[in-house]
Amino acid sequence: MTAFQEERCPFTALDGLWSMVRLVARRERVALAAWALVIAALTAMFASMSVSSLPTHDEAVLQSSLIAGSPALRMFGPTFGATVGGYAVARSLLTLVVLTALANSFTVVRTTRRDEDDGSAELIGSAAVGRQARLVAALLVVGAFDLVVGLLVVPALACQGMPAAGALLTGAAIAATGLVFAGVGALAAQLASGARGANGLAGLALGGAFLASAAGSMLGTTTQDGTGVDPAWPMWLSPLGWSQQVRPFDGPRAWPLALCLAAFAALAAAAWWVSAHRDFGLGVIPERRGRGVAARSLAGPFGLVWRVERTGAISWSLAMLGTGLAFGSLAAGGLKMTGSAAQWYSQVAGSSDMVPAFRTAMVQMAALAAAVYAVLTVLRGRSDEVTGRSEPLHAATVSRVRWATVHAAHAVIGAAVLLALFGLGLALASGGDAGARLAQVGKLVGAALSQLPAVLVVGGVAALAAGFVPRFAPAVAWPVLAASGLLGPTFGASLGVPAWVTGLSPLGHAPKAPAAPVAGAPLLALAAVAVGLVVLGALAARRRDLRLPA
Repeated sequence: MTAFQEERCPFTALDGLWSMVRLVARRERVALAAWALVIAALTAMFASMSVSSLPTHDEAVLQSSLIAGSPALRMFGPTFGATVGGYAVARSLLTLVVLTALANSFTVVRTTRRDEDDGSAELIGSAAVGRQARLVAALLVVGAFDLVVGLLVVPALACQGMPAAGALLTGAAIAATGLVFAGVGALAAQLASGARGANGLAGLALGGAFLASAAGSMLGTTTQDGTGVDPAWPMWLSPLGWSQQVRPFDGPRAWPLALCLAAFAALAAAAWWVSAHRDFGLGVIPERRGRGVAARSLAGPFGLVWRVERTGAISWSLAMLGTGLAFGSLAAGGLKMTGSAAQWYSQVAGSSDMVPAFRTAMVQMAALAAAVYAVLTVLRGRSDEVTGRSEPLHAATVSRVRWATVHAAHAVIGAAVLLALFGLGLALASGGDAGARLAQVGKLVGAALSQLPAVLVVGGVAALAAGFVPRFAPAVAWPVLAASGLLGPTFGASLGVPAWVTGLSPLGHAPKAPAAPVAGAPLLALAAVAVGLVVLGALAARRRDLRLPA
């Protein structure tokens, strides 16, 4: 008898890596391109605003001193000197880094953990693809994305006359911090039991990083010349703080970038190890067992949507209240503004009184944040449809119109609560005795809520897109939101946008309260448009086929 020895084909954890890289890049190319363009556009916008608002060195010294002397302002980024580039970085770096971090963590979770949830990872794994190929491919793709973002930031700053070396360091800081949160997303995808839990863990890590960097900035000491800050030790616990410590235009130093690269390497290695040792489809952190009997609130779709959204809604609410308190404490500082800064607030609010003008500008920014929440909530219903989660509900007693209107109702209620909490924070931190603060509550909460109809128009566009073209709803809703913000009164004033262009933005028709009285006719018109958009979207969803997973 002849014995045959079976030859085993060598198979490694990274087999099929480059095929997975091409697949991930193809799937994510539109979303990552949109993220990169938005970040580059915001960089150019912030740089342009800084150059136009600080035409002289004296104004740069004044504004840098204002930030350095205010712990509440330092929370969003400290200054390290009196330069235009340093001021631009202090005002914009946190926003740019957070956006880059979100893009990285969301993409990694979406291309790893979510693929396990919907079964596509199992299908891919049945071919000649190693277990770690998907994870490494996701990290390579977002690494390339970070490199592109860093390179786009350089000309966005250099075109405004800022030193090229500082612009290059700024881009490197943004890219390196993005890599850290790519590692955070990779590890969270292995620890959590699902994609939603992984995004929650990554968001928690980002929130903790912000709190650490904010604490370091607020507890720091002002330099002798009064234009900079020496941050306290908590800043060194945060990747956001490391990016700020690069100081690209005021005593630049590149060595904090090494901390970002080391953190990324450690997180990626940990994600690799956990991925190799956990069960496929399960996370290290087990899912919490539910109660044996469901609460009565879950008997209908409204309670179900609230149960799913409540963690995010509570987090948004706390963030808006805290931001309102921070900006409210700065209201008295508006009296000290002079020159181009005072002109900007006057143009935005239509008032030369700096305190109401400052509050009006902050309310308009809060409206943009509330619009983001509204769009997210509306698109959640579309996400439940394309992933198949809403199919059992539609097979029972929940109609498509009801499902769409429930998400729209949550967007309305959530946006109203967020605006009210922001106005409450402004009022409580306005200074004076308890009676004076209470007197401001009604005025400032009402001013914030006057932005609600304009916010709902933006959310209504998302509902309309989800009803007619669910596949392309995010590609419609987010550019409309971005355009509404850029063309609106807050950023449009800095970009020199003509009045008729500002009128194209729903936010451009919102009242300039509390600096100006509120007129009822524009609010009713905006509310009617929002209702019409939601109704059309719900009816369209009823008449078309469900878009279910393949």
